[in-house]
Amino acid sequence: RDQMMEMERKLNESHAANLRELFGELDGDESGSIPMEEFEFFLKNDQVRAYLASLKLDVSDAARLFTLLDEDGSGEILLDEFVDGCMRLKGEARSFDVHSILMHQSHIRRKIDF
Repeated sequence: RDQMMEMERKLNESHAANLRELFGELDGDESGSIPMEEFEFFLKNDQVRAYLASLKLDVSDAARLFTLLDEDGSGEILLDEFVDGCMRLKGEARSFDVHSILMHQSHIRRKIDF
């Protein structure tokens, strides 16, 4: 069990390092952020699409993915937003995640109704 946890930790570290490297490539002007236009442009690159798809990130809707990664709503993705967001969004949606969202939505709906 410990060995499996260590393997998972190393895999996550590797993904994070690769995402930092990818961010550097996407941030061609070295501004430290990626605006929507740059993001959309690079999502047309087959290698970028393939890498993000290997993390099971849905790259079919660039605008939606950008919005999910742009946590502060600034219109630009910062390095930490990119890495943390991709790590959080990677993989298949689990039933736990879906159930949590449905419960949150139900709570909001009840607040609105009162």
